Amino acid sequence: MPTLTDPILIVDDSDLIRSDLLKALRSLGYKNIHEAVDGQMGLEKIIAQEKTGHPFSLVIADWTMPRLSGIDLLERVRHSPAIAATPFIILTVQNEVSEIMQAISLGVNKYLVKPFDPATLEDDLEAAVEHSKITRKD
Repeated sequence: MPTLTDPILIVDDSDLIRSDLLKALRSLGYKNIHEAVDGQMGLEKIIAQEKTGHPFSLVIADWTMPRLSGIDLLERVRHSPAIAATPFIILTVQNEVSEIMQAISLGVNKYLVKPFDPATLEDDLEAAVEHSKITRKD
């Protein structure tokens, strides 16, 4: 689990979804939350944060966004050795098996269908981080 002061990044082009996630994370006690409005901005923030020596402890990204989709962001993160192990949750309105399989094949740690349930977000965060630890051991 990220500590309450570890940096977390929310990447979503919807102001409402970012706001809902921000509120849910703050209600769980997380304080160091960053936001990006699209995948390209998210990638830039991930790279910049990694250079500080304190990389994001978790990225939560929407699948469908302008400039760079969440799935493309996931792929770029997983192919960059410095940030490849970052726990990654993808949000989507899609629940098609092919989409889920694509996300899994790219190394997503948790797949959430919108609307997400704020009451179970803590469990979802924990599951993503635990999955990330298991994946890194392989």
